Amino acid sequence: MNPQDPGYGYGQQPGQAGSGGYGSYGGYGGYGGSGGYGQQPDQPGYGAPQQPSYPGQSAYPQQPQYPGQPGYAPPTTPLPGYGAPGQPSFSPYAPGYPGGPGYLPPQAPRRNNLGLILGIIGGVVVVAIIACIAFFALANAGGNSTGQTNGTPTSNSTATTGPTATTSGPQVLYSDSMTDSPSGWTNDPASCFESNDGYHIKGGSVCYAPAGDNLTDTTITVTTKLLHATSSMIYGIAFRVSASNDAYLFQITSDGRWAFLNLTGGTGNLITQPTSNSAIQTGTGATNTLKVVAQGTSFTFFVNGTQVGQQTNSLYASGKCGLANGDNTTSSEVVFTNFQVTNP
Repeated sequence: MNPQDPGYGYGQQPGQAGSGGYGSYGGYGGYGGSGGYGQQPDQPGYGAPQQPSYPGQSAYPQQPQYPGQPGYAPPTTPLPGYGAPGQPSFSPYAPGYPGGPGYLPPQAPRRNNLGLILGIIGGVVVVAIIACIAFFALANAGGNSTGQTNGTPTSNSTATTGPTATTSGPQVLYSDSMTDSPSGWTNDPASCFESNDGYHIKGGSVCYAPAGDNLTDTTITVTTKLLHATSSMIYGIAFRVSASNDAYLFQITSDGRWAFLNLTGGTGNLITQPTSNSAIQTGTGATNTLKVVAQGTSFTFFVNGTQVGQQTNSLYASGKCGLANGDNTTSSEVVFTNFQVTNP
């Protein structure tokens, strides 16, 4: 290996950081004090009448008398309606007595129930309409709950540490915009430090993410921006970093090449030679999004959504992950944003 080749000079490693009714007609009172039809005073009984005689005309023959014929005696049983004094009278017009002669009790007018029926139907329709309106209002209110107000997030912090359950897609293990002073990272102006535009790393430094110490199969993505370039600089993602800081590195150069290395004892060793690809943006100010998918001993590499290569290697099985700037000098500088680690 030639010392002037990119990626060979990693220096010291910083610390980890819900109606009236119808009333009865009054009865007509009985005729009190009237006796029956008896014999009148000073009047003879009804015997045989005397026949008149007319001149020249013989009288009517004498009618025989019926022995013991009495006059009319008062009836012993009172007639209806003409009772003895003190007896209740009977009024043929009093309603409610069955069998009264020639009179039927008044009938209550038949009520028309059409209005009542229509009223009930209308009430049911109104209740149904109100219920529908309430149901759709609640459904819409539930559907519009998003945890945001007027489309503005309630927090600017984007860091996520530890497994996050999702209904589909990969499981997020760690995520941070890197523009909000991310916690758990090294903050040293000489090597790796925080700023409002992202996480800065100077040449010769590797800085580790607080995403876990024994990551195996993962997908790691980050966006890079080259601030100060040198001809020998190479920068990107470190993964499966061991306790002794041995690691794999997926990196790109300022002139548009990518490479896959292992870092052992502070020295970079090429597994895949630096290879040019048009997907890589070049020069100072260039922005590139890198992604590596690590599954077992297979590794796939992407730049700006384009797969640039694939490789296999069994040297490291698990470890930490982080970011690196492998320039041999401290004059180069790269800023990193939108760092994320997921299960593949």
